[in-house]
Amino acid sequence: MRANILLIGCGLLAACGESGEGTNKAQSGSAATGSNAAGPQIQPGQWEMTLAVTRMEAPGVPAGAMPMPGARTIRQCFTQEELTSGGMFKADPATSVCESNTIRFEGGRVTGAMRCTGSGTTTEISIDGSFTPTSWTARQRIQTGGQGSNMVMEADVSARRIGDCPEGGAG
Repeated sequence: MRANILLIGCGLLAACGESGEGTNKAQSGSAATGSNAAGPQIQPGQWEMTLAVTRMEAPGVPAGAMPMPGARTIRQCFTQEELTSGGMFKADPATSVCESNTIRFEGGRVTGAMRCTGSGTTTEISIDGSFTPTSWTARQRIQTGGQGSNMVMEADVSARRIGDCPEGGAG
């Protein structure tokens, strides 16, 4: 399966299935990312994104009993069209429906939240960080619930543009 939303929840949303390091093409979905026409914009191209989990909790699980996953890095190609329509923050529409997406890159800040449902779970994601046209860093909080299980995770996310998309636009 291709990587989704923003690496920002990859592996934690029911929609994510990419593991380890991979190279992927952004996909379509129902979320939109705003822009600030007067300020610097995220540049299209090949991006490397890393998610490092800093906290995981689940009701009934003793503190420290949940294994902390290592950092996860993926590469994705984003076209200008995908960035304009929110491509960096989308889930796989075949497995998740996202609504209330307020994630925006504006004034050097990346902030907002989104809510996705799929596979019997609901995931709420919030993000707060900063960006330049070729990089961004943020802290995210992900809360997932459903099917008798709940989990809260916090993670640091970093992303950097590493060049143009490979020939043919494939991830």
